[in-house]
Amino acid sequence: HWNYTHTTEVYDSSDRLWARIDRIKLWRFYLPFHDVNFHGPKDVYFLCDRWPEAMPPETSTAGGNACCVVRLKELSDLKQPALQLAGARVMLSPVELDEYLHLQRPDDKKAEWLFGRAAAKDAVRFLLRDVAGERPFMADVEITTDAYGRPLCRPRAGNQQTVAGPVEYPYVSIAHTAGHIAAIAAQTPTVGIDLERVVPRDESFLQLAFDEEEQRMLADMDDRDEWVARFWCAKEAVGKGLGRGLPSGPRSVSIGQADPRSGTIGVTLGPALAE
Repeated sequence: HWNYTHTTEVYDSSDRLWARIDRIKLWRFYLPFHDVNFHGPKDVYFLCDRWPEAMPPETSTAGGNACCVVRLKELSDLKQPALQLAGARVMLSPVELDEYLHLQRPDDKKAEWLFGRAAAKDAVRFLLRDVAGERPFMADVEITTDAYGRPLCRPRAGNQQTVAGPVEYPYVSIAHTAGHIAAIAAQTPTVGIDLERVVPRDESFLQLAFDEEEQRMLADMDDRDEWVARFWCAKEAVGKGLGRGLPSGPRSVSIGQADPRSGTIGVTLGPALAE
């Protein structure tokens, strides 16, 4: 019990007392730390917060369109290599941990990979709790990728328990930018999310990212910088939702309409993505 104190004795190879330490308190820390009662049940805590403002319209946990969107604020304290590794051992399945340990990228990019998956796992855990009453641990939810790099969700290898409710493990999509991470889990396979900061963009970016009609639409918007970000996110989210990215670059998806009041954007697929 965590309140107990202990006496530890160390003996040498001849069974002679070598050292004694009195009144030790032993603690086991469960990362991540975010609002976690270390001594409570670990299947009810979440690293992320729900993000209802980012939910698609007319979605709920009832019926065929159940989904959940979460966001994760920057965790600078957990990006240090030692704490990052400790967090990985708690949050990842054995298969994921092996992949993490063999990542050939800088520590900040490893953190992006790790916490992106943590966000996806939390979105899945929220959704499974809402829809099926399931309470998996973070490491029970395994995120892999297909041949195109699309994240796929499944029960941890060796733990093939199926969800008792109306959904299997859901589909997921992950987005990150400038230290912020978002993820969505949904029953539909066509699910994508993207995240960008609203910043001024120069003309060279606009010409690369948007065709003439899209640039004309942007010129008519009151807050062009925000709508540039929205247009770009729409293209990326559609590419992620279809599981193929943008095979022909930004022109793989064309913006056909945009409603300033609702924020809804309508798109058309280019030939490569449509195929």
